Amino acid sequence: MSERKPLKSSETPISVSVDFEEREYVRYESIPLSVSIENKGSLPVKIDEFTVSSETLQVRMIDDSGERYSGSPLSWLAREGILVPPKKRKSFFLSSGQKKSISIDLIKIFGELKEGTYRVRVTYHSGGVLFVDSKVFKVKVVSAGPVYSFTPRDLFQLNAPIRTVWVNYENNSFYLFILENSPNMPKNIWSCRRIMELESRQEPQLSLLESYDQRYEHVIWYSQKSVTILTILRTQKSEFKKFTSYLPFHKIIGPPFTIEDGTLFLLIVSKDDKWGSASLFTLSPDGRAKLTKFLSFKGMLVECSVLFKRRRAYIVYMLEKEPVIHYLELDLNNYEVCTTRSITLESIKTPYTGLTLYYACRDKEGERMLCAHIMTEEVGKYCSQVIDVGRCRNVFNLFFPSAERMNLKLLDLTLDPECMPHYLFQDQWGALWYQSPKEIGLQKVTADDEICPGNVVSPTLIISSPSSRHYGVYLRYIKDRSHFIYKDVEKL
Repeated sequence: MSERKPLKSSETPISVSVDFEEREYVRYESIPLSVSIENKGSLPVKIDEFTVSSETLQVRMIDDSGERYSGSPLSWLAREGILVPPKKRKSFFLSSGQKKSISIDLIKIFGELKEGTYRVRVTYHSGGVLFVDSKVFKVKVVSAGPVYSFTPRDLFQLNAPIRTVWVNYENNSFYLFILENSPNMPKNIWSCRRIMELESRQEPQLSLLESYDQRYEHVIWYSQKSVTILTILRTQKSEFKKFTSYLPFHKIIGPPFTIEDGTLFLLIVSKDDKWGSASLFTLSPDGRAKLTKFLSFKGMLVECSVLFKRRRAYIVYMLEKEPVIHYLELDLNNYEVCTTRSITLESIKTPYTGLTLYYACRDKEGERMLCAHIMTEEVGKYCSQVIDVGRCRNVFNLFFPSAERMNLKLLDLTLDPECMPHYLFQDQWGALWYQSPKEIGLQKVTADDEICPGNVVSPTLIISSPSSRHYGVYLRYIKDRSHFIYKDVEKL
């Protein structure tokens, strides 16, 4: 019996076409393609399914140096060490004249692409006998110029993508991007959407989301007198509305929060009396704004942390010269404070710092706890505590040397699901140091030629998903206004 020969593109009524925006893409930016198959014959054709989760699409590329790349819409799973079990092959009839399209992203398939021009071809295959190629097209990737990034730390959802807003400087202008990285392996890019050109350099904040797959998100930035808010529709080609409000605020508490219907919640501190007050600002999708005062401070606010869980804001704060953690719950549906309590700490001479609220810690029974972290420096050492604010009890204590000669400054901290705090410090010379809760002594995490602030900006600690084989602590920062640097600092 003779072997069946694969059918070539010219021998089948099926055609493959690719539609994309022909322009230069900066490094890290998504390169979305719309891939279509069409039956140009007069009869229906039975072929294998054509979806982003099937294995019927292959993308091949060649760069300027001749290096070859090959991948599929499922390649990102292999990079993260996720095994894809064999699927039962499904088929469907593509009618005469019928066209079916799917959207893919070269960045999610291949990961970060270096600068250069790529010659790209897409192939659809079916049943091992049908192979149809698209025309070869070119994609150009140019260098990026990141100058700022902000990653809101979602202290409630551990397995959601790591979302970052960043500003790129290109062609004498500033552009806003939203980057989404894998929670399993933070250096893997899932998408990076170009949003808009900015009128000037800004340091925007990105909202937390009630659920990852919702349609809306927000980006805000502010000056001394006004807040600018972008309401963004999370489609492949983002749509947005711009809103500027002149709010009577002194500072913004925590990241913004966007719920599923597109309503934005923003906590602000105003200087409307001796010590100031806290208010809840809301902006609905139709542009209606509301400002509701819910708390008057009885001293100068020095530390504050906010966590959003479903339709509630959980807030901890401390006032100057007062060793007390104040805790309250704010119902976002009716703008009312529904729970308050105070936790008294040891009275010491040095101020407390690093107040952070977290909801990923688990107790011995495996139940989640709402925990607050606080620390202080005294007599050559740092003393930190993790406190269960729901039960007003101490969960964990950590002591480590303070390295007084280095004049350390706390830049970032995060807690892992075991309630263990992880710290990022900057010394007086601009070097960055990581302190593990499991090791005695600091670990230097920047090279000798890296100085923060200087050629290193926006350093952030990231903890990957506990369910990932790459579970650990990572450091990301911008170097030389040209690259995002990712470093593994500790395996967990």
